[in-house]
Parts: sequence; structure tokens; C-alpha cells
Amino acid sequence: MAGKVILITGASRGIGRATAEKLAAQGHTVYGTSRNPDSVVIHNVRMLPLDVTSDGSALAVIQNVVGKSGRLDVLINNAGISQWGTLEEISIEETQTVFDTNFYGIIRMVKHALPIMREQGEGKIINISSIGGILAVPFQGMYSASKYAVEGYSEALRHEVKTFGIHVSLIQPGDINTTIEDVESARTIPAYAAARARAKAIHVDSMNSAPSPEIVATVIARVVKSRRPKLRYAVGKEAFVPIAKRFIPAGLGELWIRNWFKLDAKS
Repeated sequence: MAGKVILITGASRGIGRATAEKLAAQGHTVYGTSRNPDSVVIHNVRMLPLDVTSDGSALAVIQNVVGKSGRLDVLINNAGISQWGTLEEISIEETQTVFDTNFYGIIRMVKHALPIMREQGEGKIINISSIGGILAVPFQGMYSASKYAVEGYSEALRHEVKTFGIHVSLIQPGDINTTIEDVESARTIPAYAAARARAKAIHVDSMNSAPSPEIVATVIARVVKSRRPKLRYAVGKEAFVPIAKRFIPAGLGELWIRNWFKLDAKS
């Protein structure tokens, strides 16, 4: 397999960094991005500045890659943030911040990558979603909402661009031991305090015992290599969820979530 020209957003840490390291080690030409690229050093990875909330920045980084390498074979949209808090507590401004990175950031990158890939007659777009994008997570509801949006967008996009030789795939990690930015809502409502604290402790414990980002990087590398990649790839301890959701009654699934996060425990 000839080496590909690959652009990865959010490559400074976590899944993005692990993926950049793996793909570079496999002989691909890898460009990683960060808001502060000068502070990031990854062997054989060229770091470029990018703010996915800026259309101009998204266009500039695509032009930079194509200018240097003459093409763009794979776009991996990994940049993302999380938001912790109840949906009543999270402000409209906080909501906009989550969607501007997790959803509109992907749209910006794809809009500028597609003309290049269509001209080439081939390409791959790999969007990092989440198990939280098919199973809503309490107290991370706005993060889940943004990932649900990514799921619908990517599925439609796959249909629209497949005729041009462009493949779109979703990676759905469960809990992964990363340092994703987990922003607390500025407003807190006392009525939710006990349930929020219990759920946060369970979430932190699950993240600390979760697999490393390399498990996701391995799956992404497989998608990069595949001639006919699938639409969805679930990864991690919760990889059973997509299949379980198809067969387990909705009421039982709801009960499982409530029990897992101890939502009905007495305060």
C-alpha cells in the first residue's frame, strides 16, 4: 500500500496524537493540527496551526497540505471538546461552543476538503463520533447531541460522495483514557447537585480504567488501509452498545443507564 497524505485535526493529544504516531510509523505523510502547533512534537508528523471554529483557518490548513504534498487522501476529523452539566444548567453560549467545535468544525473541514478529493477521484473522510452519539449520556447531553449530529451528517455525506470515489466512515469510541477537554457548565443548580456528583464520580472512574487511545488508532489505521471501509466502527469496552441497542427493549436500555449512573439513588 502506497503511503497516503493524511490530515488529522486535534493531533496534540489523546486519540489524535496516537493516530498520528501510528499512521506516520506506517509510512504515510501525516499532517497534524493544533491551535499551538509549536508546542507539539510528534516523530515524522508535520504540525500545522488550526482552529476548527474558524472557516478561514480550516481553508488555510487544507491549502497548506495540498500546497506541500499536492493532494489530500484522508481527512480525519478528531478535534472535539466535552461539556459536563445538566441540560438545564448549560447556557446557549456553552451549547454553541460545543457545536462549533464538534459539529460545525467537521463541516468546515469537509467543505474545503471535498473539492480536492472530487478532483482526485478518491479520498477518505473519517469522523470521530462516540458511543455517546447513539446512546445519550446524562450530564453530557450536549456532547451527545453534537455527536448525534455528526452521525446523521456523516451518514448522509457518505451517500452523496460515494459516487466520486470518496468514502466516509464514523469511529465510535466508548470511554477512552484521554485528556479530552471536559468543560464544567458555568451555572449549577442545587437540585441536581447530588445526582451530578454521583454521575461525575462514575464517569471519572470509567475514564481512568478505560483503554488507551492506541486501541482507537489501530481501528482508524485499518479504515485508512481498507478499500471499502464501513460506515461505522465501534471501539472500546462499550463497543457492544450499537448491537445491543438494536435488540434490547428501549425500556430495559433506559433502566440500564439509570442504574449505571445511579440516577435514582436517594440523595
